[in-house]
Amino acid sequence: TYKWVSSSSSHGPALTLMGEYLVPTFDEDAGDPAGWYALAQTRVHHNWWLGLTTGAVDCGDGHPSDPEAPFNGEWKEYKANLTRVFSEFSALRLEAAYYDDAVGDADNWQFSLQWNFTIGSHPAHLY
Repeated sequence: TYKWVSSSSSHGPALTLMGEYLVPTFDEDAGDPAGWYALAQTRVHHNWWLGLTTGAVDCGDGHPSDPEAPFNGEWKEYKANLTRVFSEFSALRLEAAYYDDAVGDADNWQFSLQWNFTIGSHPAHLY
């Protein structure tokens, strides 16, 4: 994870880069995932954020539509989101996601609108 926030203003430019790599367990059981994930997020204006995500996972042989093993096979995902942060307690996110089934034709688009409202514990203040 890498985070950069402009020191000139609390709502100025900002950037977050994240990456993860999934490693199978030592036994490498059937359906044991291996994959990766990357995210880039930037503040494009005062309280607006734009995020892009991509990743892939391989859970072994099989087809994702098999009811006995619903997450077998290889998947790739691509996501884009636009977030409006109203305060440190609330945000509204619009996201489009595309999931690509590399072994079959179970490709899928998903659109979501998410409202986050934090009650109680919340992020630290900028000092």
